[in-house]
Amino acid sequence: MPIISAHARSLARRVLSALALALLLGASLATPSAHAGLGEDCSRIRDRAGSATVEVGVVIVDLADGARCELGEETVFRTASLYKLLVMAEAYEQEAEGTLAFDEELELLPRHYINDPPGTQPAATVTLTARRAMQLMIQQSDNATAHALRERLTHGEVQGHAVQLGMAQTSLDDHFVTSPADVAIFFEQLYAGDVVSPEASAAMLSLLSGQQIRNLLPEGLPDGLPIAHKTGLLEDYLHDAGIVQAAGGDYVIVALARHDGDFPAAYDAIRGISALVYEGFAAPVADPLVVAPPMEGAAAASSASDGSPSAAAAAPSTAVPAATSTAAAAAASGSATNASASASPPAAIDIAPSGSSTAWWRQPTGLGLLAALAALAALVALVPGIALATGRAAALFARDRVGARGRGLAREARPPRFPAPSFSARRGDRRMRFVKGREQQQGETEVAAGGLGVSSLASLASARLQRIGAYFVSN
Repeated sequence: MPIISAHARSLARRVLSALALALLLGASLATPSAHAGLGEDCSRIRDRAGSATVEVGVVIVDLADGARCELGEETVFRTASLYKLLVMAEAYEQEAEGTLAFDEELELLPRHYINDPPGTQPAATVTLTARRAMQLMIQQSDNATAHALRERLTHGEVQGHAVQLGMAQTSLDDHFVTSPADVAIFFEQLYAGDVVSPEASAAMLSLLSGQQIRNLLPEGLPDGLPIAHKTGLLEDYLHDAGIVQAAGGDYVIVALARHDGDFPAAYDAIRGISALVYEGFAAPVADPLVVAPPMEGAAAASSASDGSPSAAAAAPSTAVPAATSTAAAAAASGSATNASASASPPAAIDIAPSGSSTAWWRQPTGLGLLAALAALAALVALVPGIALATGRAAALFARDRVGARGRGLAREARPPRFPAPSFSARRGDRRMRFVKGREQQQGETEVAAGGLGVSSLASLASARLQRIGAYFVSN
């Protein structure tokens, strides 16, 4: 088998190493840059939350590696409308068990409007499906539908779902309370597909992505960035929590604030924390996490406040979305159809928002183009080396093959070699030729003289025998 020279092997190793390096470089360019993590950013987040003039509890969870940043995570806050997350989860649980049908009709009665401002209750009983009630409860933070659903599911079952998820500090008995850590647990399990089932978790994320109240966490994010979240609002509390899908990584963000009436400070704290957290995960915008389904057109009343059943005061009108206020006013006037038509459906999340300031080379398409160019440049640079190594290897291989075959043919064509005769054998051969020559000459002379007699022939034969005997004796 031919053996390639050491120089050719060394050159081949260099070429392969360079090619592997080029491929690694191209892969690194094609992959969006990972976020900086929460290590260094966490101190900035804590400083920002700690410097607020309101009490803030914050939990950030990097869903890629589980890294956490927390401040006041065990502090107990009133849930405000965050309790509606558990109502939603229990509704999907009972739907999976067959004890609730989403097409089942619910009636909104006067007792369900306990947290709504005076004059916003509809004059007539409103009937709607459980699915529609859940959409209004989550996407517009409607109170009456939440109370009707919770009553249908039973209070004990909704509280039991909090226990089932491990939300130890969450209670929906007398005072609706929770903690930032408990709310983070809910969203972590929802992201993992562990709330009821993977299919139910995906449906709940889709519902949350259609949130219409977008003046808190979304204010600190680029326009169109996917976020599935739920807000909470009471007289002295302002909350927002959910899952943000940034191209640098998905993360859970929970920001709960107790402000004692200082709404502007609470708004500023939550928006500022959201923007600061996003800086650590900023990268080209990726595909949306979920796409919200369109809202149904069924008639329903929508409350103007966002709070728990035990709330003592209604929320200020400044924090109420315009769509919700319009729907509530229409419901109060008894026009359920107009209320449904006035409430705008949730806007679809843009995959690539227009006017993005992200440079083209940071976009996924730009990264792919750079990776392709880098790989092409590396290959062009390596072609001469690859051709040289291939040519040298082929030449060495051909030379070894031809040389080996030529030597084999030469051995086959060479005649057999015998041992050389000894010196005495060569001398005897010369003497024999000399004797034969003398005899031939003598015979020719006698014939030329007229023939030989019998005695002459006898004498000639005797002389020949003597010479032959002398030759063998001498040898």
